[in-house]
Amino acid sequence: MSQNQNPIPTVFEYNGASYEFDIRDADYAEKFENALETLGNTEKSLSKDGKSSALIRSHCDMLKKFFDDCLGDGAGASLCTEKSNISLCYAAYDAFLIHVGNQKNDIIESKNVFSKYSNREQRRAAAHKKP
Repeated sequence: MSQNQNPIPTVFEYNGASYEFDIRDADYAEKFENALETLGNTEKSLSKDGKSSALIRSHCDMLKKFFDDCLGDGAGASLCTEKSNISLCYAAYDAFLIHVGNQKNDIIESKNVFSKYSNREQRRAAAHKKP
């Protein structure tokens, strides 16, 4: 992790619930990748026609399952509530993607620092620039 003044949190907090999730860890990254794949496959299979209530319910169920797959059983209901309110589910999903995005940006920053000093020529150049 980079040495930022404000370290990127490893806990996702939303709607009064807290879940450990750090995309910088391979196990969490794998859960996220698998959950995204399942989410995409489920979305493709959902009916695009029908009553609005059925469409909303199916999208809410899909997003709640995504959270369960990423964060553990019950996370979907905790984050999105027991209701099938599409706005609540989309807001939770957006907040989670922001959390993951911040962690991914931290990976890029850390990699850039590592790359800057990872080979001999670059280390020498950096050493010569110091006063």
